[in-house]
Amino acid sequence: MINVEAMSSESFERFSRRNGGRVFNYVLRMVRNREDAEDITQEVFLAVHEKFGGIAPEARDAYLFRAAYNRTVNFARSRNRNPEVQQSEFVEPATEDPPANDDTKNAAIRAAMSRLNDNERVAVDLKYFQNMSYGQIAGVLDITPAAVDSLLIRARRKLKTYISQETQDLVV
Repeated sequence: MINVEAMSSESFERFSRRNGGRVFNYVLRMVRNREDAEDITQEVFLAVHEKFGGIAPEARDAYLFRAAYNRTVNFARSRNRNPEVQQSEFVEPATEDPPANDDTKNAAIRAAMSRLNDNERVAVDLKYFQNMSYGQIAGVLDITPAAVDSLLIRARRKLKTYISQETQDLVV
């Protein structure tokens, strides 16, 4: 007889090993604090584990990132209500584990990304860092694929402008 619970547990283990780093990096880019990112990532996987067996295999990645998105939004909201937390925690570029060759271009990109609104930053992250399709991003953000396309077009235009401004500011 097949032990369905053991199979589901093994499947979740493979799923979490495959996606743990991706989710952690995504959350870290959103909250910009390693300890908070670790806590949120753990909460995300605990929440997904509870529903894992009921999620269609082809929908699991989108479900996982939707859970991560919701947790980071809730985290930011709770921090914004806490007066001792500075708003700059969510605006400044990440300083955790900077790349060894942190050149002007990378600094400009990080600064430009921090200027995007939350949905634009999430869409850019999911498309270009997580390699998700428009349909998957639409599922995470709870919008249509056409709206994802518009969001990414706007975000790319803003990034181009912001990066241009940042590189001029860094050179001058």
